[in-house]
Amino acid sequence: MFVYQLKTAWKNLHRRRGFALSIVLTMSITLGILLNATGLFYYLVLQPLPYPESEQLYKVEQLQIDKSGLPNVNAYGYASLMHLYQQQQQDQALFSSVGLAHYDDEVLVSHPDQPKLATSYITADFFQTLGAWPQLGQLFQPVSNPDLAEPVAVLSYTVWQSLFSADPDIIGKVLSIRGNSYKVAGVLAADFVEPELSQSGRQTAIWLPWHFNPATESIRSRWGDRANPRIFIGKLKADIPVQQAQQSLTDLVDRTWQQEVAAIPFYQGWRVEMKFSSLRQVIFGDSNLAAYLLLTAAVALLLIATANIANLLLARAAERNKELALCAALGARPAQVRLVLLSEIAVLMALSALVGWGISLVGRWFIRHNLPDVLPLSGYDSISYSALLLAIALTLGLVMLFAWCSAKLLSLGKLSGGQLNYRQLQSHLASGGKGSTAQIPRSVRQALVYSQVAVAGLLLLVNLTFLLSAVSSMRDQQVFATADLLNLDVRLNTPQPLIPEQYNAVLSQLTTELQLLPQVEAVSRAMSPLVSASNTWSLIDERSQKTVLPQAQIVDEHFFQVTAQSLLEGHDFSRQQVQTADKVLIINDVLAKHLYPDSTAVGQRLSFDLSAGADASFVIIGVVQGLKKPGEATVPPRVYRPMYSGSSFTIMLKPGQQLLKHQLMATLQHVSDMLVIYQLDSLEQQKARLLKSQYLTAGAAIVLTLLSLLLAAIGLYGVIHYNVQLRTSEIGIRLALGASKHYIVRLFLRDNALPFLTGLLSSILLVLTVRGYLHQQVQHTMEQYLLELLLISTGCLLCLSLCALLLPLRKCLQQSANQLIRSAQEGN
Repeated sequence: MFVYQLKTAWKNLHRRRGFALSIVLTMSITLGILLNATGLFYYLVLQPLPYPESEQLYKVEQLQIDKSGLPNVNAYGYASLMHLYQQQQQDQALFSSVGLAHYDDEVLVSHPDQPKLATSYITADFFQTLGAWPQLGQLFQPVSNPDLAEPVAVLSYTVWQSLFSADPDIIGKVLSIRGNSYKVAGVLAADFVEPELSQSGRQTAIWLPWHFNPATESIRSRWGDRANPRIFIGKLKADIPVQQAQQSLTDLVDRTWQQEVAAIPFYQGWRVEMKFSSLRQVIFGDSNLAAYLLLTAAVALLLIATANIANLLLARAAERNKELALCAALGARPAQVRLVLLSEIAVLMALSALVGWGISLVGRWFIRHNLPDVLPLSGYDSISYSALLLAIALTLGLVMLFAWCSAKLLSLGKLSGGQLNYRQLQSHLASGGKGSTAQIPRSVRQALVYSQVAVAGLLLLVNLTFLLSAVSSMRDQQVFATADLLNLDVRLNTPQPLIPEQYNAVLSQLTTELQLLPQVEAVSRAMSPLVSASNTWSLIDERSQKTVLPQAQIVDEHFFQVTAQSLLEGHDFSRQQVQTADKVLIINDVLAKHLYPDSTAVGQRLSFDLSAGADASFVIIGVVQGLKKPGEATVPPRVYRPMYSGSSFTIMLKPGQQLLKHQLMATLQHVSDMLVIYQLDSLEQQKARLLKSQYLTAGAAIVLTLLSLLLAAIGLYGVIHYNVQLRTSEIGIRLALGASKHYIVRLFLRDNALPFLTGLLSSILLVLTVRGYLHQQVQHTMEQYLLELLLISTGCLLCLSLCALLLPLRKCLQQSANQLIRSAQEGN
């Protein structure tokens, strides 16, 4: 019986393809979004971390507090970190296990393509602390002293599969990195999830012993440092409160640290504090808030879609009232009448669930491949069976909900004893359908129009603001030009660094060879300005004694030519100043206006430490136009010092020229076989990476804008279509009495004008209310283009409403007055 009803429902829906498509499209998109939002919420908020006793795992950081009492930098000195590690490893008063990690990227020279791979130098107990296990071979063996570790390597499962084709004989093979040879000891298990401790999206390809990390002997002896590539994790004992452990470790470390840096004037009056952060907080950070917001938005979308589908079912109910009355009059039992309702809704919801599941899979694939830099997704499964169960449960729930709603709309409520209200059905049949259909009050119908316009207007204004903000950032004309610029970074393939003079000579020769290439216009031995903003200096103006923290970069005499930055005051660095690393600076106009608003910056002095006198004092010799990076709302203060920047080069190509990797590899080999390419990309590629969030924001805003319009269109169409059906007889009578079709259209326009205008006004008021909670850049965009946004949103909603009104009216007005009156009497 039910199979027959399903087939009949399928045939009926095939005849009403527009109706079926509207419901399936609305509900499938909504279900797809809801399933992805639920999956992300479970992963980011509810799912426990996949490590033994994960609630006891903490990342321990060292905050360096300067003499002003404020945190200056979050970083370990290498010697300070090793002292802490060895003390905790031996004492074990606070932690049951501890581990160290140094994150870097290395070139795998032994591979033909010489790829750059994410590499982590770790102590053996790092794996033990996280409960890692091997797929093949074994992991690092514990040693009493990390400096005694064997030169072995552990591969990630992904790299073993992709780079080594899942070679079953990989154990014992030799990898060459930085001139060292490492035997492969093992492959990590496929289902081991590496915690993203340094940055979202970073997944280690090769694990190497801690002792072989690239820190030089000079760095290893430092107690104070501003670089932060090293991580300390520990499993805190369950009976020790976090605050107690934090204070205990602070007292222990600070006392020793103060003694070791006492002879360094720069650190006079400084101290250190230890900060404990749970592994969950480190990995997920503020992602929990994004998960809650996304789930809330998805649930709100589900409610809107449900209301819209209810509107469509309302119109469908008016069409089927006579049909079901005939079924009841011919002897159909209540269960059979309900089955007629249930079968059609079941077909629609099953199709919606199937398409929604497919949309959710596409969405999960998109999230996994496009958002790892935005959200920590290393443990996010590509297929979630919990999401599948949720889809099935939602489908069944919605089937029952809509079946119940349809029964209520058709006045098939229960009487005492659970029997269907046949009196109303018989009354409807006897009256020929003349106004006996259960009707939604006019005030409720107008409230539905109002809510559709208000919600759609709010979503349109917000999404268009985000879209405009993202597009403005992507097309910002003040961002410096990146065309025809390359970033090249080289490294030595040697276990020990060359002496500075020898290494500088090699790089100087490479600079000369690069300038001789026919594709090259100019070469600056400086890092790309798009990847160098994380380094800040703590400087004091000697005149006002004001402390500033500008972004700093080491550059040579060609840098401002290559980046096309105009010199506003003073003069550029000379070759001699770069070679001797003179104590001179060039600052940008933003820093100059901040420090010297009423005087020239040229000739002023900035110092790292006033007590150190001339040794820490630098004179400003020029002011350069500020360089705005892609994605930056404003130009930050920056300072430049003359010095050769290690092994980084920014290359300006001649217009229309290309410089490929194999050509550069040949140039490097010609200079020295010790050099390998560490990084090669265009500044256009770097710009695209910096603007990735803007591209994602723009794409999401476009999708949400179209979805908002779609849902509003379906909702408005459902309400107005039902309204037109209720008034079919009235329309026919008015036409019979001589009313024009234009008069009928104006009549419906007047009836819906008030809810439309109040809904639009409410959406504007809601936007003005919530704009204070938006990102500052988005707020600025809204304030700057508020009139244009209002006009666009109003125009879109007006066109949408007119279409939703005219489509059902058009079908109605194509019939004659007699046909309309007859169809109303027949209940069709």
